[in-house]
Amino acid sequence: MAPSLRPLVRLRPPGMLLRALLLLLCSVPGVWCFSELFFIREPQDVTVTRKDPVILECQAHGEVPIKVTWLKNGAKVSENKRIQVLSNGSLYISEVEGKRGEHADEGFYQCLAMNKYGAILSQKAHLTLSRSQLQVSVNFIVMEQNHFLFLEASTAEPPLDHHGIRPKFTALTLSLTFC
Repeated sequence: MAPSLRPLVRLRPPGMLLRALLLLLCSVPGVWCFSELFFIREPQDVTVTRKDPVILECQAHGEVPIKVTWLKNGAKVSENKRIQVLSNGSLYISEVEGKRGEHADEGFYQCLAMNKYGAILSQKAHLTLSRSQLQVSVNFIVMEQNHFLFLEASTAEPPLDHHGIRPKFTALTLSLTFC
């Protein structure tokens, strides 16, 4: 079993004020400064629709150079024309892919930041592919003689309700009478 790259203790200053104070002290001549590596931004869980772009944020602070590598389900993510690591360390996917039965980009992502003093591994962020792409078609029919308005709206697959249950209907008809 390969050793974990996650440090035993992740040192993080409690706030931005402390970070600013440390940076100020480190810039004063004669003051000894340590080079801690820590995350400014970590990736967050996100749900996206197939073919949409997404950015998973990752920004680390420490002594440069800092190399950022991305992992998906524990394996290194390879860059290509669709998947790129941005200059700030964030991961950009220009068009999220998902295939029937196999969701290509769906999974747990982490960024690994490294410098000459060590490495830190971010929290896991779950990229979920939306199961339902809302496709709405609307038809209007106005009957002048009776002044009826027929409105029909439907979805290709209704979204889940707040209980996680998919409604059985796929069309709604509404009739309005005007005076």
